[in-house]
Amino acid sequence: MPSVKYTRRTFLSFATAGLSVTALLPGCGDPSETWQFFSREEARLVTAMAERIVPADEFPGAAEAGVTRFIDRQLVGPYKRHQPWYRSGLDRIQRTCRERHAQGFEALSPERQTDFLQSLETSKEGAAGPADPSPSEFFGMVRSHCLQGFYGDPKHGGNRDWVGYHMLDLRVIEFDT
Repeated sequence: MPSVKYTRRTFLSFATAGLSVTALLPGCGDPSETWQFFSREEARLVTAMAERIVPADEFPGAAEAGVTRFIDRQLVGPYKRHQPWYRSGLDRIQRTCRERHAQGFEALSPERQTDFLQSLETSKEGAAGPADPSPSEFFGMVRSHCLQGFYGDPKHGGNRDWVGYHMLDLRVIEFDT
């Protein structure tokens, strides 16, 4: 059988096309589309935010590393106390984006998404209510959780295939436990 060599870009194009087709077939979609805490809309928003915090370049970004999966798992476990902040913070982001740009966050261009997140980070605006975070507090928490999901141990749902370690050129040492 003759060998065929594909570039990484060609392979990724074929893989993306194949995944797109399976997502259209009932029951064949990505199993990561089931969430423990997030709704699908919330998961898309968190993924879009995470991709701006840890964007893909020559290394995979937050989406490919499974950062949203990490946050979702943690929110039904150790981060359970943050559930109300995520619910209100994500809702507030979408409402503010729709007021300012007439569309949700994930529909904005990457540049507008970055500008929006920078405005959250530097916001002097207060919390919407006594149990809600301020925009800058919410962004700080999401950024922290994204970085934990990107660089943490994959057993917690993020850092898929140790991409965070590979980006830092760290050796992955796996121990039998």
